[in-house]
Amino acid sequence: MTAKKTVINLLSLIFVIFSLQFIRDAFYKWDGYSYYLEFAEFLPELSLAFIIWTFVSIFTSLAIWSVSLLLFSMLKRTFKFISIEHIAAFFLILLLLFFLKLDFFKTVSLTGITGFNHVALFLIGALLIAVFLFLAGRYIEKIISVIVARITPLVLIFSFLFIVAIPLSFFNAVSGGTDGIVGDSQAVSVRQSSSPQSFPNIIIVSMDSLSARNMQAYGYDRPTTPFISKWADDALLFKRVYSPSNWTSSSVMSLMTSQRVWTHGVWHFVANRHISDSYSNNLPRLLSEAGYDIYGFVQNSHAHPDKLGIHDAFKASDEHNTCRTSSKKFFYGLSEHLVSRPIVKDWIFSENLIAEQISIFSPDFVETVVPPGIVYDRFLQLIDKTGQAGAFNGSQKPYFAYIHVYPPHDPFLPPNPYRGMFGDTGKFASFKTQREPKLLYSEYPPARQPDVDIFENRYDEFVAYSDKQFEVFISQISEKVDITNTILIMTSDHGEIFSHGYAGHAGRHFFEPMIHVPMIIKFPEHYEESLGGMGVIDMPVSQIDVAPTLLELINLPVPEWMEGRSFLPLLKGGRLEPLPIYSMQFKENRLFGNPITKGTVAIVDGGYKFINYLEDDRVLLFNLRQDPNETNDLSEEEPEVVERFKRLIDQNIPETDK
Repeated sequence: MTAKKTVINLLSLIFVIFSLQFIRDAFYKWDGYSYYLEFAEFLPELSLAFIIWTFVSIFTSLAIWSVSLLLFSMLKRTFKFISIEHIAAFFLILLLLFFLKLDFFKTVSLTGITGFNHVALFLIGALLIAVFLFLAGRYIEKIISVIVARITPLVLIFSFLFIVAIPLSFFNAVSGGTDGIVGDSQAVSVRQSSSPQSFPNIIIVSMDSLSARNMQAYGYDRPTTPFISKWADDALLFKRVYSPSNWTSSSVMSLMTSQRVWTHGVWHFVANRHISDSYSNNLPRLLSEAGYDIYGFVQNSHAHPDKLGIHDAFKASDEHNTCRTSSKKFFYGLSEHLVSRPIVKDWIFSENLIAEQISIFSPDFVETVVPPGIVYDRFLQLIDKTGQAGAFNGSQKPYFAYIHVYPPHDPFLPPNPYRGMFGDTGKFASFKTQREPKLLYSEYPPARQPDVDIFENRYDEFVAYSDKQFEVFISQISEKVDITNTILIMTSDHGEIFSHGYAGHAGRHFFEPMIHVPMIIKFPEHYEESLGGMGVIDMPVSQIDVAPTLLELINLPVPEWMEGRSFLPLLKGGRLEPLPIYSMQFKENRLFGNPITKGTVAIVDGGYKFINYLEDDRVLLFNLRQDPNETNDLSEEEPEVVERFKRLIDQNIPETDK
């Protein structure tokens, strides 16, 4: 067999193996993406991923050919019976077994069955393949020729699909579909009750995954937030604020729209599918129409204005990937070129068999690549550049800035001196060691609680680091920004849990550490006087109440589509009628025109916490006044309370999703 024919055969075989694996993967991925993507949106991502995957197969073929050629030149004098086809066939069989093991026998532990380690198993497998090839001898060329002839129709079919994929890949439907969720057609224009020059600046700082339960200011017994605790002394601290969901996209959309999750419909992974450009029912748009400049500095793609469909109002918003340090990983660095095609990026660089194996051998790291200081500095630089940092002089436009920093979201990797400050130094202290146990985002048995406790140590250390970064930001903002006319809100999108058999956030559960979030508001002095001073608000409120409160505070009308209510009366020392507070997630529901039948809804009302797991109709009921740690389920003891909460859900849940 000539060298040219050997290369062509090798390319054909590997192209078919890779294409078959890709098709299997495509069906699997579509089964998940179909919950929130139309096929017309998925097709361009599928096409681009197939194009890149084809080039990966070509690169693999050439690599195997080059190595085979090198080995043949080294071995041909000693082992005269060996041909280049033998060596290429050896690597082909290894590749095929690799795909078969990880595709169909991933859960089978050969080391557990045989007692051999991975190296020994590889050597034994390589020896068996070599013996087979030796016995096959001169028939190898014929076997390869027959196989290539049989797969030629597949080569032609996959080649045709590759050609068709090229034009389809240019239609980036996912990055800006127009058939997604839209705002209410009754969105109103803002009537300015005050001149823009009299409006205060508004800054919201959201620390991702920061649970109130792990903060000194909220009674935690560890020194995780010494600065925030001190900073809150002359601010307004809300003791019981609830996030509208237990994960980022849903809760941030609720914060920005003052709508519950089942109303705005954002419960899927917006990092993979942008919301329609026309979701007009949002606070930034109202403020923009009133004369504000709107800025966004967001490290988490799931919270980015572009992905939430509210970016039209933003004058400036950095891409989330610019708010990170270099991870010094060549493979990951390549993926950043696909930041606008997140499905393809994940598919090629993290969610396939080859990428998973590369990640095993990629360098580990022990310090976060998303330090908050990058985001804080970007905000301060922009404010300096626009001339909006100086003292208020009556001629500047006010601004609204949403600053969303990634820490203390996992991986929990603070730099020194925070690393190990709460004990168990070195345990779960790197990116890989926090991923390998597979404890985060999963339920765990009681026997693993000691490991989960160590994870919480790492989390608390990351919280302490975040507190220090916030202190640096406040010291800088005090020097550069007109704080005499600025409202600063510190909060979080959701919390983090390390108990009740679950670690992390998202998922099915809605225990207090996951949705009880901090909210501390620092007002200018002239507002403090009109509000009757600062202090502590003990009444439960929801984050959907923030937007209407800000609008009322600056004398702008609150539109009817906002479901939250202003808590301004509480700020003035008054009272509000207690109302149920909802938190929910519906990730497992399809996005288009189907009833909501899966997910979880939690309600806080009258001192009770009710959690309803919709799919299996399981409920939990806790008396938070008597049982703040949610250890005693009262659902069977107080059925009349359970029925009251169920009626609330039945009366409010939409009949179909968006």
